[in-house]
Amino acid sequence: MNIVNLTPHALNLINTNGLEVVIAPSGLVARIDTKPALTHTEDGVDFYLTEVTGEPLVAVAGTAETVEFPAPLANTVYAVSGMFRSYFDRQDLYQPAELVRDGAGKIIGAKGLSR
Repeated sequence: MNIVNLTPHALNLINTNGLEVVIAPSGLVARIDTKPALTHTEDGVDFYLTEVTGEPLVAVAGTAETVEFPAPLANTVYAVSGMFRSYFDRQDLYQPAELVRDGAGKIIGAKGLSR
C-alpha cells in the first residue's frame, strides 16, 4: 500500500508490536481554512464553534502555490489532519490514530492511521 503524507511533518507510526514506521512528508500539505465563531460565554469561559471559511486546498510546502487535491488511486491512502479528513467523504483519507507519548508525556508518534 502507498501512503502519501499530506501533513507538513514526518509521521512516526507505532504498531501494536512496537514496530515504528516513519512516513516522510510528500512536499504537499492538505489545508482547510477555519475560524472560531463565538457561540456563548458561560461562567466566564468563551465557547466557540469552528467554521470552515474556504475550500480545502493542497499547498506546495514552503510556498504560496496550491495544486488540485489528488484523485483517489488504487492501493493508495492519504494521511491528512483530522479537520481536513472530516470535510471530505472519501474512503482513502486517514488521520493519525491515538497518540503515543513517552514517560515525560512528549508525543513520540501515533498508533497508526484512523478513519
